Amino acid sequence: MNNINYLLSIIGAKSIFLLFFILSSTIILSLLFSSSISFVKSIYAQSESNTIKIRNLAIDLGNGIKTNAQLTFPSIGNGPYPGVLLVNLGGPQDMNDTAEIIANGKPKTIKQFWQIAQYLSEKGFAVLRFDKRGAEGNGTINNNIWSNATFNDLKKDAQKALSVLMQQPEVDIHKISIIGHSEGTQIAPRITIDNPDKIKNIILMSASAQNESQSTYNNILRILQYAKEVIDKNKDGLISIKESAKSPMKQMLFINDSNGSLTFDPQFKPIQIKNNNSGNSNNSGSYVSVDNGIKPFLMNIIRPPTKSELSSPCDNLQDCPIMKNSSLALLPLLSIIDKVPSNTSILMLEGENDSPEQVLMLNQRLNDMHHPDHSFIIYKGLGHLFYPSPKLFPQMGPIPEYVLHDIFLWLSDHSK
Repeated sequence: MNNINYLLSIIGAKSIFLLFFILSSTIILSLLFSSSISFVKSIYAQSESNTIKIRNLAIDLGNGIKTNAQLTFPSIGNGPYPGVLLVNLGGPQDMNDTAEIIANGKPKTIKQFWQIAQYLSEKGFAVLRFDKRGAEGNGTINNNIWSNATFNDLKKDAQKALSVLMQQPEVDIHKISIIGHSEGTQIAPRITIDNPDKIKNIILMSASAQNESQSTYNNILRILQYAKEVIDKNKDGLISIKESAKSPMKQMLFINDSNGSLTFDPQFKPIQIKNNNSGNSNNSGSYVSVDNGIKPFLMNIIRPPTKSELSSPCDNLQDCPIMKNSSLALLPLLSIIDKVPSNTSILMLEGENDSPEQVLMLNQRLNDMHHPDHSFIIYKGLGHLFYPSPKLFPQMGPIPEYVLHDIFLWLSDHSK
């Protein structure tokens, strides 16, 4: 491939500093960005251009639930075109994977699936993307629908979206690909296994080989190690506001008080210390204990929901008990990847600062089973969301053009 920025050998001592995400990524991402993310209405024009046509569709998910979808395809040419289904990451995402962050004090809208769809459709592909169940547009989430959803529901929804894609006259049903991101990488292979003669290619973006409990536990250990070795300058087990205010953990640990000042989130059980001999220039104030404040909170992520929680309304749309319970029960991707048909080509994309060791585990498994066509790219400096990020904490932003170009080149070569 031309002009790609990737790294194939980064495992070893560095791996201990890599934070990696799978289905639970949305839980930890919601912690990192809880004060700065909202689901917002698309600001991108949803009209036909000189190069792309669109078709708005509705998908019947069953039980009276419908969701919106959109097909984009080239305006020039007669088709049929190779078809691509986009399967989103975790949480009640809309079809564009819309999120708004606060960057340098200003709102910034990110729409990564819109990017992928536009890029591929301009270059000869028919792409279908769809709102996840409960995402009703304009940033509105139907709590009743989403809070009762399971992973199996999401898999069935993607299967129905696949059927809708294949029904479109502009789509070549013999050249169907699925692109899954994060949670979507758990869905795409499962749909492919269930439809062995329908899926020609799958692309897995930020996949994890392990099950959710193990991968999340490893995430937690790495966050705690970072807190102890990097943020806690004097190694007393306590983190001050000053120590953490400029760290990547800032977005997880702090909330803004009524005066706009930083204060520790109460969920981390901050303590007040006076005359602390910690060596900090500010030797009194608010502190959070790594072992007694941060660790218990993070360990709660992998705790299975109680019966009471499962029967109660979901108060955090990024971590609903019913969805969490079904995700924890999933078999790891490493244990099912060998069931992907040999006639389906596989590309795995990963950020260097996300979980490259996971891709290497999957690649080794595919090697062991002699899968005839699989490859991977690890992008230097990118995180879970394919945006430049530090080694522990993912940042949000548009997908770099070179990543989109690699997706296009690979799909073009494998859709002949």
